[in-house]
This record gives sequence, C-alpha cells and structure tokens, in this order.
Amino acid sequence: MTSLQLTTLHPTTTSNLSQIQTLESISYPEDEAATEEKMKYRLTKAPSYFMSWWGNDHDSSSHSKNRLIGFICGTKHGDSLVTHHSMSEHQPDAKVLHIHSVVVHPDCRRQGLATAFLKEYIQRMREQSSQNEVNRIVLMCKDNLIGFYKDAGFVLKGESECEHGEEKWFDMYLDLCGEDV
Repeated sequence: MTSLQLTTLHPTTTSNLSQIQTLESISYPEDEAATEEKMKYRLTKAPSYFMSWWGNDHDSSSHSKNRLIGFICGTKHGDSLVTHHSMSEHQPDAKVLHIHSVVVHPDCRRQGLATAFLKEYIQRMREQSSQNEVNRIVLMCKDNLIGFYKDAGFVLKGESECEHGEEKWFDMYLDLCGEDV
C-alpha cells in the first residue's frame, strides 16, 4: 500500500520538462496539448507563472519516490483574453496573466487537488497584484469545466473566438484589482 504526501506549490525548472511534458500529453488531446517547445519557452521565459506540485509516494517498504502531481502554467500578455498569439508569447511587463494549463495527474484526480492548487496559485498571483505585477487572470476552458473555474472565482465571459482543437472553448477571467473586462 502507498500513501502520498504532498509538497507545496513551487516554481518549476527546465530540469522537470520531461515529466511536465508527459503529464501535459496524457491530460490533453494531441491537437490541444502544448508542444515540448512551447512548454520549454514558458518554463524559461515565465518561470514565476509556472508552478508545480510534487508528492512523495511512501510504500510499505519505506521507499519514497518524488513524483509530479500537477502543474499550472501561464504567461503574461497584453491581450485581455487568451489568443493563439498569447499562447506563444510572454510579455513580462503586461498585467494580464494567461493560464494555459491546469493539470493534475490522472491517479490524483477527483480528490479536490486541482481546486486546492488553483486557489493557492491565485493567492500567489494576488500577492503579485499588490506589487502591481498581475491585475487579471484569464483562461479558456471547455464547457464541462466552467463550474470548476466559477467556484475558484472566475467569471464566464462567453464563447471564445480562439479555436484550439476540435471542441468549443469558453473565455473566463478573474480580476485581482476590481477591474472589469
């Protein structure tokens, strides 16, 4: 029997790229998953907005193995909503954070971890908003995840004009400074 002890949210480095890319690939359809090149770009250009959670698996033989539980990645951009352009570029001086992935390992889903991770991530971004780093967070999600993001404080803007894969996406935002989209 194994038990999992979670670590806190922390910045991710390129040394974790292989594990990050594997988790991204098993979490999104091929036409939606970010390429390894895009993930490396986000890791190197926007490391403050690429956070991961790790856990230690402990088995009955007292062996411990550190494994990736989930991650959230984003970049800053001047566009007020997620666009194809904003998915491929980081503008460090922009005030809008574009979340590109919120991922939890399949073995750890349906345990409230994504909610906890997202709330912790948002809290860190709120702290940055007090330093005038980020004043809004935006993302695109599928219809079945609208409720999840609403529960985390996001507001539904409407159907996204951005086409990404075969399914429809919806724009959502969360203002950290009380501004409206």
